[in-house]
Amino acid sequence: MRSIAFMVLLGVLAVTPATAEEWPESITEARKAAVDFALTMDIVTGALASTCARAGEDLAPRAEAARGAWVVANGQLVDSAHKYLLFIKAAVAQQKGEEAGDAFYEGQRTRLFADAQKALTDTFPEGGIAADECEAVIERLGSGAMNLEAKPAFFSALMEIDDAISRIRER
Repeated sequence: MRSIAFMVLLGVLAVTPATAEEWPESITEARKAAVDFALTMDIVTGALASTCARAGEDLAPRAEAARGAWVVANGQLVDSAHKYLLFIKAAVAQQKGEEAGDAFYEGQRTRLFADAQKALTDTFPEGGIAADECEAVIERLGSGAMNLEAKPAFFSALMEIDDAISRIRER
């Protein structure tokens, strides 16, 4: 059952990408979806670890370590996804003005947090996460089962984004 819940969680993420008119034409659908997925997973895994850390004293250090392992494995891609979102914000600002760029960025942040909350609510409709469910969360976070590479299409696009960001850093 828990395994099915986590598959549902991964399946729910990134299903509500921004509408076409919110993104500059040069931004690909694959990259939009990958950015949404990475940033939403960052929020979700943080919320899961935080919730599990509060579920019991014995769970707290393990939940924090598991989230730490997730960040080590995925942090660079999440950072690159965020930088890509900032690039898009700058493109929107250039095309439509600074206020439009700011509004775009805040709208994306709001939507990403809403998507993460919906994924958590859909996966755990009762509201909380029981201690035994936290055991499964901690195991999946720590083992890499919830890493971004679990979605190969998104992972590939994220690697492209990360490569592009790295090339920019080298200049």
